[in-house]
Amino acid sequence: MPRSMPDLRGDLISQLGESLDLVRAAEAASASMPAGSQLRRDFGAYKLHLIHELAFLRIFLAWEEFLEETFVRYMCGYSAQGTVENLSGGRFATITSARQALYGGRQYILWHDPTRNAQRCAQFVAGGRHEVAMHVWQPRLEHFAAIRHRVAHSQEDARVKFDQAAIRLAQRRYPRSRPGRLLRDWSTSVPPVRYLTVFARDFRTIASQIA
Repeated sequence: MPRSMPDLRGDLISQLGESLDLVRAAEAASASMPAGSQLRRDFGAYKLHLIHELAFLRIFLAWEEFLEETFVRYMCGYSAQGTVENLSGGRFATITSARQALYGGRQYILWHDPTRNAQRCAQFVAGGRHEVAMHVWQPRLEHFAAIRHRVAHSQEDARVKFDQAAIRLAQRRYPRSRPGRLLRDWSTSVPPVRYLTVFARDFRTIASQIA
C-alpha cells in the first residue's frame, strides 16, 4: 500500500497566504496614515515596493521547497490524488536516500529553471507530474524566475531578463527595472488585482497539478 503524500500543497498555500497577508497589511497601514504626514512620506511607495519584493521572494522559496519535497516523496513511491508515479530509476526506501540520489553528490540543487527541473525529474520518474507541469508552464515559470533573480541581484543580466519578463507578463517596462513596481501594479483581470496576487494564484494552480 503506497504511503499518501502529506499535505505539502496545503503548506504551500498557507505560505502564499502569509505573503499576501503581509502586503495587504502594509497597504492598509499606509492607507491609514494621514495624507501629507511625515509618517506617510516615510512609509511611501518605495517601501511598499520592497515589501512586495520580499513577499514574492518568500513565495518563490516556498515554491522551490514544494517542488523538492514532493518529488523526493514520489521517488519513494508516495501516492497523490490516488495515483503513484512511474519510477524509471526504481523506488527509494527513504526520503534521505532519494534526496541524496537527486542531489548527485552536490550539497543542494536549484529549482528555478523549469527546463532543468524537467530534465532532472525525468531521470527518476517517467513522464511524471513535475516534468509535465514544467513543460506546460515553462514560459511563465521562466518569467517568475526572472523576477526572483531581479529581486536578489543587481547585475545587468538580471535587469535585462526582468524587463523581458515584465513585457511578457504586463506588456510594459518598469522604471529602473524594479520588480516591486510590477508586483504592486494592477493586473487587467476582472476584478483587477495586483500582479503579486495573480502570480501567487498561478503557483497554486501549478501545485495542484503536481500533488
